[in-house]
Amino acid sequence: WSSIPENEAGWLQRAQEAADVLAADAVVRDQENKSPWAEVALLKHSGLLKVLGPRQYGGGGQPWSVGKLLAYEMQAAGTLTSDKATR
Repeated sequence: WSSIPENEAGWLQRAQEAADVLAADAVVRDQENKSPWAEVALLKHSGLLKVLGPRQYGGGGQPWSVGKLLAYEMQAAGTLTSDKATR
């Protein structure tokens, strides 16, 4: 990803793309119980961590409601919580 999304739809698409990548091996990662260095790097690279930051400082300038939708998108793919945490 070379730039951050401009609007809510773009952010949701970006979250879906990142979730798809992370979901591909979520079960294996959970079973191996490794530190999530690669996953954090992917989230940083995707720009998703900037969603709520002010635009004038390089952030996405989105409201909390969009941040919440992104978290739900990532959680739905099994990337924010492990199977053990949801029991």
